Amino acid sequence: MDQASEKADLPPAWSKAIIDACAGRRIVVLGATDMGKSTFIRAFLDATGQAAMLIDLDPGQKMIGPPGTVALGRVEPARVERFIFIGSTSSNSISKIARAAADLARIADRSGPFIANSSGFVTGLGARLQAATIAALKPDLIVQIGTVSDAPSLAPAQFADVPVLRLERSPAARRKSPAARARLRQQALEEALRDARMLTFPGLDFHPGFPAPLLGVARPICALANEAGIDRSYGILEAVEEGLLRIRAVAPEGPVERIRLGMMWAEPKAGGWRLLEKLSPSWVARE
Repeated sequence: MDQASEKADLPPAWSKAIIDACAGRRIVVLGATDMGKSTFIRAFLDATGQAAMLIDLDPGQKMIGPPGTVALGRVEPARVERFIFIGSTSSNSISKIARAAADLARIADRSGPFIANSSGFVTGLGARLQAATIAALKPDLIVQIGTVSDAPSLAPAQFADVPVLRLERSPAARRKSPAARARLRQQALEEALRDARMLTFPGLDFHPGFPAPLLGVARPICALANEAGIDRSYGILEAVEEGLLRIRAVAPEGPVERIRLGMMWAEPKAGGWRLLEKLSPSWVARE
């Protein structure tokens, strides 16, 4: 669906909510999957002339940035100012995502207002994730889209005084199948590697530790970080041989001191790499 159609389908309550949200400086958008969070965010950014930055905290269904990361940047045109490698497309890494949210919020505050896109994981452990996200971002406005059975638990008690705009699910929102979500993650990976080339590095520190010998064709996805642990690039660790690392990535600005690994793997396909959705023990050597 094109953006013109999305705007035409915005309910009247959404249009008013967008106007109200324009007065906020730190806005977080909550809601289960396929409620219309990205539609609201795009409409809000259009209304503000793209003045606000976006913090994308969903490591799987990306608005900006590579899969397995959370990112800070602009939507139109798409540009990532900073990303933090989570190492998984799952939102189960609550503490990692919350710490990253706090770091990105501090950076965004230097430029002006921001709006944060949260994961659609909202029940059970997801409620803890949303509460941690709110605590990390310290919003002055919460936009909650759709009905969530345990909605009161999404906002920590210390933020009970933060205004909440509750909206019905957008009629423009469409349910995505698991296959459609996998295609979107694949597209995000391909975009991240579009300008990548083979880079060779001498021995670097690994976090959390040196990988097991690589077997077969699958290779781990990684982030290239500086001495302070700030992620500078994203790529595929293709080989570890004779003290040299061969990584397919966009050349980062500044020195690389550390390779950060997660639980994400990819395998070669014609002209690129395919994100593997499930891990297999056969992809790494057993000790």
